[in-house]
Amino acid sequence: MEVREIIHQLPLQDVEKGDLLAVTMMLGSRHFTREVLWAVLKEDEKMIEGVPWISDWIAEGEARGEAREARQLTLRLLRKRVGDLSPTVIAQVEGANTARCEEIAERLLEAHSLNELNLS
Repeated sequence: MEVREIIHQLPLQDVEKGDLLAVTMMLGSRHFTREVLWAVLKEDEKMIEGVPWISDWIAEGEARGEAREARQLTLRLLRKRVGDLSPTVIAQVEGANTARCEEIAERLLEAHSLNELNLS
């Protein structure tokens, strides 16, 4: 018997079942791709999307992904512009948020050194 079937058989209101399905999806995301989880839980999509905190969780994951991409792009641009980067500069960029990475990338167009980007 699938987890979703067990959840549906519980004597709970739909809102509570939606919460349990959302938790199942959240925990499953540690081991399975989103596509796999949706394949299993697709029939319950409406119930899961109705859970208020699931939208926050999805948005949080998307923001982390955007920040990771911004850091990777910023490091590539810096390496192209100035060559090898010190571990300190790499750590600064890897700890930067999306806005800081965008700032570095924009200023990189006119900067001639890492000091001009407040990186050292």
